[in-house]
Amino acid sequence: KNKWMQQSEILTKTIRGRWMRFQDHLAAASKKRKDEEGTAMPIDPDVGWGKCTLRSKKAAAPNFVQYEFDLPKSTYNLPIGMGQ
Repeated sequence: KNKWMQQSEILTKTIRGRWMRFQDHLAAASKKRKDEEGTAMPIDPDVGWGKCTLRSKKAAAPNFVQYEFDLPKSTYNLPIGMGQ
């Protein structure tokens, strides 16, 4: 093989390796994000949401109040559409 072909192969392998590492990084970040999302809080149709604890109440703007609640388990989350 000539020198140009060897350099081309090295460049191709380098780019392919970097692309594969980039894809691995994206997959790991996606898995981490899924692990951090937690689980949806179960809602019993007979009882409702269950118990939440008011953690704080802040005036965020003249006509806006921000409430923060603690759910029964720290891994629970509520879909944003639930309160809209």
